[in-house]
Amino acid sequence: MAFDGEDRKKGRLQERAKEWLARSDGLFSARSMMNTRWQTLAEIFDPDRADFTLEWTDGQDPYYGLYTSEPQILRRNMANRFGSMTRPKGVDWFKQTSKSDELMGDHEVREWCEDATTRQRKLVYAASSGFTRAFSQADSDYVTYGNAVVEYGYNQTKSGLFFSCAHLRDCAWAENAELVVDELHKRMKLPLKQAIGLFGLKNLPPEWQKLADKGENLSQKVEVVRCVLPVNEDMYEASEKPRSSAKYCSIYIARGVKDQESGIAEGYFDVFPYSVHRWVSRVGSAYARSPCADLALADGRTLNSAEAAALQGIERQADPALTAPDDGVIGEIRIGAGEITYRDRDYDAKAGGPFIEAIPGGEPRTALEYIKLKEMKMARAFFMDLLLMPDREMTLGEYTSRLEIVLRDAAPVFEPIEADYARLMDGVFELARTAHGPADPWGMFRPAPEALQGEQTQFEFITALTNEFTKLRRLQYMDVQQQYLTLSEAQSPAADYINMDKAVGESLKNFPSEWTREEDEVEQMRQQRSEQQQAAQQQTMALQVAETAAKTRPENLRMLKDEMENGQ
Repeated sequence: MAFDGEDRKKGRLQERAKEWLARSDGLFSARSMMNTRWQTLAEIFDPDRADFTLEWTDGQDPYYGLYTSEPQILRRNMANRFGSMTRPKGVDWFKQTSKSDELMGDHEVREWCEDATTRQRKLVYAASSGFTRAFSQADSDYVTYGNAVVEYGYNQTKSGLFFSCAHLRDCAWAENAELVVDELHKRMKLPLKQAIGLFGLKNLPPEWQKLADKGENLSQKVEVVRCVLPVNEDMYEASEKPRSSAKYCSIYIARGVKDQESGIAEGYFDVFPYSVHRWVSRVGSAYARSPCADLALADGRTLNSAEAAALQGIERQADPALTAPDDGVIGEIRIGAGEITYRDRDYDAKAGGPFIEAIPGGEPRTALEYIKLKEMKMARAFFMDLLLMPDREMTLGEYTSRLEIVLRDAAPVFEPIEADYARLMDGVFELARTAHGPADPWGMFRPAPEALQGEQTQFEFITALTNEFTKLRRLQYMDVQQQYLTLSEAQSPAADYINMDKAVGESLKNFPSEWTREEDEVEQMRQQRSEQQQAAQQQTMALQVAETAAKTRPENLRMLKDEMENGQ
């Protein structure tokens, strides 16, 4: 991320650092129990992320103790499906629009919005932006924990944007009165060398500067807290007030230092630099939950135990325990292929039975049936049965009916993310629009049309289900069209009840502007067509009259022809 901060000696920075660090510690303390909850979920569904309360070292196996991969597969498949449903590849899953529906009827406005959408898409999906990687991890966090945090801003050279997914363990946030997250605190453990590169040696606390002077401590980790809050001008002296367009302030604070000068640097933003995605909100809490992993947690634990029991049963059947009389065997018992075990000569006379026999093992069949049942329950918890689209081989009526059910049932799954993505794209647009530096062209948009001057634009979020809904409207249009043709052929007055212009307009929504025409252009084409039809009709009538006249008196035909030519 690019860093744009102020000198640590400026104004009341140290006072603010002390106040905000106390607030940050309070938020992390209040959120500490969530770490325990998230750790429990991670150990079952996302072991690679299971370091909320533990610290893994390289080489350790976070999957140790797991006997089933089904919970992790369900989480992975749901995260992948979530990504493909909300951000379909090769499709504009977001689009720039005017907040006024009336203005979107203007062809020039629609064309500008489409161009702005294309430019922003190229910016977001640039190879160096990290967008795909960040949101792939965010999808997994969202499905597993119900929360995900994506950080975004200019890259270090300001030649584009950079996105990264923050670990939930390192973040604590708070909502405003409208339940929107506008305050976030992030703890970062950085090598001292990296801290020097980001903030400059002179801006680091004296304690860290002494470590750097020794040279060999540059790889030592130091903890920096980044606090982002709405700008409150009362916190600043007149000489240090931020620019008027700044809406958020960001202060970097050294944590764990002995001296009081813990403030490192301060910067300002026009947009909130985090996109906090929350699924199902908890009443009275700023943190959400996952309706998938939360519901499936008990089944996941039970499934892991059932898999362990089934494995034991299979092992006992495939490699059963053995029993032998104490005096019946001479030497070591050998039960491998091709090996011989010697027995006492007098054994047969004493006992008469087999001197080695297997102990009956467990019966894994019941456990395997139970495992299948648990896997089905977990699949339902992860909406695997809900997100199945209708079969294209259905009849039109069956397909329409089934699609309506899917759209209705799946709406609660995707609706919470729409507002989060819309705010994210609004923030990205603002960053691109106001970019300054050596690479201005990457963020430049064409001048807005006159109709949009002074008007606000917004981003709409388009999911795969939204596209299916649009297809459903087109299917409904085909049904309306058939009814209209039937009524028109029957010359029924009921055909007047159907507004075909409105039906066609609804069915063409989300089509590119170059595929459709403006209403004025359509009206002009219709007027020209009407005039041409009237002229052709008049000419036909005149010819019919002429033909009739020709049958009576040929000179009348010549007179009529002369009159028509002179009239032209």
